This record gives sequence, C-alpha cells and structure tokens, in this order.
Amino acid sequence: MQSSNKSLLAKNETLKKENDEVVKKANEKEKFSNLLLDKIKSINDEKIKIIQEITEKRNEIVVETENYVKEIQMKFQAELPEKQKLLEDNQKLREELEEFTKKSTNIKDEMLKQVEEKEKSNINFNNDFLNKFKTKLDKIQAEKENLHYENVKLKTELKEYSSTKEDRDRTLQKYLMEWEKFSNENENVSLFFMT
Repeated sequence: MQSSNKSLLAKNETLKKENDEVVKKANEKEKFSNLLLDKIKSINDEKIKIIQEITEKRNEIVVETENYVKEIQMKFQAELPEKQKLLEDNQKLREELEEFTKKSTNIKDEMLKQVEEKEKSNINFNNDFLNKFKTKLDKIQAEKENLHYENVKLKTELKEYSSTKEDRDRTLQKYLMEWEKFSNENENVSLFFMT
C-alpha cells in the first residue's frame, strides 16, 4: 500500500511537472502572440499613416495641376484678344499698303500725264514741276516703306507670340506626363500597402 502511494505520488509529481511545462509553454506562446499582435498593429498603423500621407500628397498635386492648367488657360484666353488685334492690324496694314500702292500708281500716271501736257504748253514749267513731282514721289516712297516696316514688325510679333505659346504647350505636356508617371507609381505603392 505504501509502495502504491509512493508510485502515485511519483506519477502525480511527474504530471505536475508536465502540467507546469505545458503552462509555461502556453504562457510563452501567449506572450509571443501578444508581441506579434502588437507588431501587426504597429505595421498597420504605419501603413495607414503612409496611405494618408500619399493621399494628401496626391490631392495636393491634383490641386496644383488643376491650378496650373487653369492659369495656362486664363493666360491663353487673356492673350487671344491681343493676338486677334495683331492679326486685324496686320490685315489692315496690308490692305492700306495695297490701296496706297494703287493710289501711288494712279498719282504717278496722272503726274506723268500732267508733265506731258505741261511740256507741250510750257517748256519753262518743266523743271519746277519735276521737282514737285519728285518731292511727292519721295514722300509716297517714304510712306510706303514705313507701311512695309510696320507690316514686318507685326509679322515678327506674331511669330514671337506663336513661339511663346508653343513653349507653354510643351511645358504643360511635360508636366502632365510627369503627373501621369507619378500617379502610376503612387497607385502601385497604394496597391502594395493594401495587399
């Protein structure tokens, strides 16, 4: 009987040790699980923070892009009347130049006719009239050259305006391409953090 009690005590002691070992392992697993949960929570918090920062940056870039596009459109709209005026002034000068050329041809023909008539009636009048004729022709020529200069100047201003507009269009196209590239990279980063 005493031997049986000893055997039971030994078994009981063994079971207690095994139970203590199981409890110890269970506590270690629970501690490890808690650490793992804390790490997962920390990673999730960091992930949420990064997504918020990316979203804020993306929204900021969207607003900046929209403002830049609006600014370009406003500048273009503001310059349209000036461009239209330059075109109208150029057309007006061209018409005036053509009309002036016709008038100067008619005046020249008329003066030549008058010279011929004067030569027939009065030879002494010839020198005086030719001087007046030359003065008028010089004046006409000067006005014609002035109109031509104004026309060339307007054409140059139109060319410079077109060149500036093309530079702005290229800048806008480059900005939009960079924005699209950033958006694609941003979307890939967002997808990575959501998986």
